Amino acid sequence: MLALRVAERLGPDRIGPQLGLHPSTVHRILRRHRAQRLSHLFPKPRRSFGRYGALSPGELVGIDIKSFGSLQRGGGKASVTIPGTRRRVGWRHLHVAIDMASRLVFSEFRPTLGGLDGAAFLDRATAFFGRQGIRVERVLTDNGSAYKSFAFRDACRGAGIRHTRTQVRHPWTNGRAERFIGTIQRECAYRDHFSADAERALAIALFVPWYNNERPHTALGGLTPQGWLDRWRVTHVQGDLS
Repeated sequence: MLALRVAERLGPDRIGPQLGLHPSTVHRILRRHRAQRLSHLFPKPRRSFGRYGALSPGELVGIDIKSFGSLQRGGGKASVTIPGTRRRVGWRHLHVAIDMASRLVFSEFRPTLGGLDGAAFLDRATAFFGRQGIRVERVLTDNGSAYKSFAFRDACRGAGIRHTRTQVRHPWTNGRAERFIGTIQRECAYRDHFSADAERALAIALFVPWYNNERPHTALGGLTPQGWLDRWRVTHVQGDLS
């Protein structure tokens, strides 16, 4: 039974008839040997959320988009018109930029996934990081339409930013941005009940500063992103003076 399970990767419904046993009996025996799930026998490698060497703030910034279904009637569809009105509803697109070194985050909702909104977000993100004393040198994105557009290309060139994209079907290469999106879904957007898009947008707008300034980050040794950035500045200023 175990040989068929391992070599042929057959389930109880197919192993049972071959051995003259009821599928439920086969399942019980496989479970006894922790072979009822193929993932127990053939575990997949742990998914990486992006491994990089030591980075300086601004050396690499990950950018990604999370689309939330609208809380209005018709939300979650690509675009629908509310009967009796000209209002169109569908998705709300949260653009996210995260500094890979400090994990400092900037985000905002934009109307579309298009290149013009991607370029506008890049300008606002670089301005935000600039106010923190961070000069963005390179951005990493997936292969979404916004990031393959001429508008986004020109925005990168105009700001003197190098743009690289992840390998096709390898979104985890930009895993730190993905991981933040998972955090904001789990700890904010999907945790509480919201009755309107503006209410959810406000909650997310309040969550991001809290994330940057108050929430301890395990990968930063328990520091917040802003705390890590402040310590990095002190360390490097002292190093330069010495």
